[in-house]
Amino acid sequence: MTFIFSLYTHTPIPSETPTGFFTVESGGQSGGSSDEEEEEDGKRKRPVFTGKEWTCSQVGVFPPKNTEFKARSFFTVYWTLMNTGTKTWTVNGVDFVYKGGYRHEGTKIQDFTVNVPTGAKVTVSASFYAPRQPGTFQTIFTLMVGRRTFCGVNYQFVVVE
Repeated sequence: MTFIFSLYTHTPIPSETPTGFFTVESGGQSGGSSDEEEEEDGKRKRPVFTGKEWTCSQVGVFPPKNTEFKARSFFTVYWTLMNTGTKTWTVNGVDFVYKGGYRHEGTKIQDFTVNVPTGAKVTVSASFYAPRQPGTFQTIFTLMVGRRTFCGVNYQFVVVE
C-alpha cells in the first residue's frame, strides 16, 4: 500500500508585475581602504559596514521627505540603499516589501531584478497617488529575505489643496 502526503504551504502570489525600479552601482570598500562614509566636510563618521549578514544604509531619497504634492497627483519615490552586510542581496532571495502606512500603487512585494553585492548601492521605488484630503502621510517599506525583515525605510509627504 502507498500513502501520499501533501502539505499545503501558503505563499502569496503577486497579482501584477512589479513596477519597481532597480539599479545598482558599485561602491563600498573597493577603491579605498576605509569602510566609513565620508561627510561633505571630509570628516569621517561611523562605519557603515556592520559585519552582520543582513544590513543596509539608506544613502538617499528622492524627492526629499516632506515634499508637498497636490491632492490626487501622481508621484514616485526613489530610495538609494547600500548593502552594508556580508551577504549579497540576490534576485531570488531579497524582496522590497510594503509594510504599512499610506498604500502605494502596484504590488505589495517587489522582487529585486539585480544582485546587490556587499558595498554596492541599489535604487528601489514605489509610485503613489496623493490622497484627496490635505495632511501629512507616511509609508513604510522593508527589505525581506525569507521571513526575516531588515532595512526598514519610510517616506513622509504632505498633501496640499
